[in-house]
Amino acid sequence: MATNSVLLVTNLEDNTGNNNGIAGLTNSCVSIADTYEANNTSNTSALLVCLDEDATGTGSFGSATPSNQCTSCGVLQSNALTITAASNPAPSTICVGTSRTINASVSFLPFGMQYQWGTGTVGSNIISGVTTSSITVTPSATTTYWVRLVEVDNPSNASSSSSSTTITVNAPTVSATLSNTDMVWNGRISNNWNSQNNWLIFDNGVLTPSVALPNTSNNVIIPTASQTCVVNNANIPSGNRLARNLTIEANAALSMTGGSLRVDGDFTNNGTFTPGTNTVIFGGASNQNVTMDGSSNTFYDLTVNKTNGEVSLASNIQVTRNITMTARNLNLNNYNINLGTTGVIVNEGENRRIYCNCNDGYISSTATIGSNVTIEPGDMGLTLTTNGNQMGSTVIRRRHLQAGANGITGVGVTESLGIKRVFDVDPQFNGSNYGGNLNVDITIEFLNIEKQDLPNNQDISVYRSTNQGSTWDNVSFEAFTANSVTLEGLEGFSWVTAGPDDGNYLPIELISFAATPQAGTVVLNWSTATELNNDFFTIERSVDGFSWEDLLSISGAGTSIHRLDYSAKDVRPYAGLSYYRLKQTDFDGQFSRSNIVSVVVDEDDKKLLQVVNILGQTVDLNTKGMVILVFSNGETQKIINE
Repeated sequence: MATNSVLLVTNLEDNTGNNNGIAGLTNSCVSIADTYEANNTSNTSALLVCLDEDATGTGSFGSATPSNQCTSCGVLQSNALTITAASNPAPSTICVGTSRTINASVSFLPFGMQYQWGTGTVGSNIISGVTTSSITVTPSATTTYWVRLVEVDNPSNASSSSSSTTITVNAPTVSATLSNTDMVWNGRISNNWNSQNNWLIFDNGVLTPSVALPNTSNNVIIPTASQTCVVNNANIPSGNRLARNLTIEANAALSMTGGSLRVDGDFTNNGTFTPGTNTVIFGGASNQNVTMDGSSNTFYDLTVNKTNGEVSLASNIQVTRNITMTARNLNLNNYNINLGTTGVIVNEGENRRIYCNCNDGYISSTATIGSNVTIEPGDMGLTLTTNGNQMGSTVIRRRHLQAGANGITGVGVTESLGIKRVFDVDPQFNGSNYGGNLNVDITIEFLNIEKQDLPNNQDISVYRSTNQGSTWDNVSFEAFTANSVTLEGLEGFSWVTAGPDDGNYLPIELISFAATPQAGTVVLNWSTATELNNDFFTIERSVDGFSWEDLLSISGAGTSIHRLDYSAKDVRPYAGLSYYRLKQTDFDGQFSRSNIVSVVVDEDDKKLLQVVNILGQTVDLNTKGMVILVFSNGETQKIINE
């Protein structure tokens, strides 16, 4: 008997065409080795016959309740088959949001059978609608998939053979503790922030692919790209992008090549933030912190536009273009903003200002200031006008201290308090580079809220400190308004502020004193910025710098808050080297003296050729320290200038 094939017969008929069973068969499934005629066809192959009748074989199909119904032939055959399931491509480890195809294989698929897929324990969590040998899945967590064969007409009748495979799902690692609705960047598709396929959302303890972009209700985390499940760094190419708290983790990166970014919560950069030429907006109604502790701390345009709360610094930052104060305040919080050479403050006002209730913390700007120019570096509220002398590369720091508070002793009288703005000006060339007179006009601007302690209806004056705010001197004013004060002819910079004019000026503020040989005479010039109760000046001279004599006297101006220039001449000066100084006497007889200046008047056979220091370098005659005079007759003379 040939047994080279198997014929599955599930509905046998006799010669009459009736669905009659085979009498005498008590087993529901039998192998018939003899010739059997089915549908008038002779078949000498082995027959595996399944009967859906009772054991007596006398009833027609379905006419009686089977007492010993047989199992489907397909199921019987399936029980003996080996099913193999494997992911494609291998390995079966993926990142969340990634798909895998699982393929099942058997040596042959029995007639009337189909595939059934599910997850977990075999027979549970059946996946509907999939009856083929492969399935494509996108699990959000590690999942075991099983497959088996079932009857097409009765899927509950399943084979005992099955196969399982586990898809392991990894997610980006973040340092933050995630909460529901937090969104994590994975850059699975590209570096484009605007593609929702690059985002995951945390939902009930699991990161799953997002179906939307972040908005101001989502905390956004940009994790490091140096891990398996973060493919690309993030970039904003266009549009107005949103976030609640934004965190750029260590070794992670966010760039902007277009659009804008609005953050309504904290902005934390522990990695790299590259703003391009684009704007970051701080909005919302809650207090916000800005931490830029990564490899970059720079914003291009920074806008504060909030409905409530304020923005506070938690680290130093740089702004290369604009800080636009649209609504609410920015608190320096003892940290600094560096505007560099290009950044400016825009639209600062009473309820939209940059401030700090602190001893430290400032805004700085750097500018190269030439001669005869007017400039307000960084638009920080200090305008400078140079009158002939250049200041060179100059750093201006706007500190939010108040003279008389914050550990700074009083302005003029101890009960007087200055405005809550102090400008620390550090020029490349100061008054000492120009004979004690830098000669710069300054205007200090301030807000009403910054002069809250100034007495009403009182004149406002400029004050200067040469010891970083320990003490302050009233250096007068040229003009003032409700929110500004101007002083002309400031001879040198240190710290300046504004406060109530108490009339307590320095006796005189000497801008410069110089002696110049001219056609056998010596011309003496000096200038004052202010004078208080000044009776007269006395010119004193000396041939050795120790013994002095009065040369002449010139009346003072009494009290003045304006620059005054004086000139006198010694028509019979000493030949060779001599010295001059200026004595100022008050109405009450008190006096003070200026620094000593030296001059050389040429003799017929002895003319001054050169003045050098101990290194042989050419210097000015009044340079401090030891200088050496070289004369035409070969003589030299050493002098020490204090």
